[in-house]
Amino acid sequence: MSLFNKNIVVLCLAKSGRHLAMKVAKSRSGLELIKSRILDGDHEFSSLQESLDISANDYFVLCDEGSLSVSVNLTLPKLAAKELRNAVSFELGNKIPLPVDAVQWGYYRDKDSCQLSVISYEAWDKLILATNEIAFDFFVSSSSLPDLSNDLKGLVNKQGENDVVLFEQAFKVASFCLFNDMNVLKKTMITPPEGRILKHRFVSKYIMVACMVYVLTSLLMTGLTYYKGKNQYSSQLKSRIAQIQAATPQVDEEAFEYLNELNSEYASILEKAYSPGAILDELSLRLPAKYLIKSLRTDGLSVNCELTSQDGALDTKEIYNAFVASDIFTKDIPISQRKGSLQLNLTLNEKGVDHD
Repeated sequence: MSLFNKNIVVLCLAKSGRHLAMKVAKSRSGLELIKSRILDGDHEFSSLQESLDISANDYFVLCDEGSLSVSVNLTLPKLAAKELRNAVSFELGNKIPLPVDAVQWGYYRDKDSCQLSVISYEAWDKLILATNEIAFDFFVSSSSLPDLSNDLKGLVNKQGENDVVLFEQAFKVASFCLFNDMNVLKKTMITPPEGRILKHRFVSKYIMVACMVYVLTSLLMTGLTYYKGKNQYSSQLKSRIAQIQAATPQVDEEAFEYLNELNSEYASILEKAYSPGAILDELSLRLPAKYLIKSLRTDGLSVNCELTSQDGALDTKEIYNAFVASDIFTKDIPISQRKGSLQLNLTLNEKGVDHD
């Protein structure tokens, strides 16, 4: 058993009642199928943990073969989590025949694409009820994930002709999850109710027992050695303690407290301030394509930027409208024009402060 988790368990559900559970690990060649099991009916879910040797070290993900959920692709810019959910709710209403408040949905980002897994509340409630003995990390629609590579298709074909679709969709989910950040996916995919969220332990219990035995043995040996040579080393120990005390500088408590306050203030400033990289990203996002940054200076919450354009035409209203929609700059945007350039003076919001 490895020290850190590298395995994922996928349960691929089907409306027909014939399901597939598999345990997969990442290997040098790609994926390694450890165990798999075909389940004929929901009643077999209770024996999954024993038959697949599932531990708290394993991730557990639910998916379907395409009969329980649908996938929706949206093209959206980079947005904060709250704004993204609002944008998706607005766009999703035009993509599905159900009201947005009648479905559960989750997503992952792929460049400018937002790939959604969508399942109706009715289907979700049935799924949660059918798998009532299983705790899991999240549910994802397998049809929303990238197609399998040719190597993995070969691995699927070895598992039997009758269940190729189940194996193909389960392998897609396993491959996607093992090669992406599961901590990020657990925040954005369709997650189970609070009582069904899987609690992980990423350190093997055998490693923990071995460490405890090692520590206790070391303490015991140290204690025996100490008591055996107590008289012999007592004077040396006292001499060494005296040397350490003499060499240890005395701490000025007032100065120490002052340094702690400075450190706290500095940490608070860092939490509220945007990095130069974040400022440049926002400028690049907001500037129309024809404009170029000639010079850029930042001082505290102030950002001074000189702009030119490729065609020589400068439009202060266009620039104002581009930056007034920004979340990290205030709406106070002085703009002046001189000698073929625009002088743009921006003021940063503190992080978490709405610019409205």
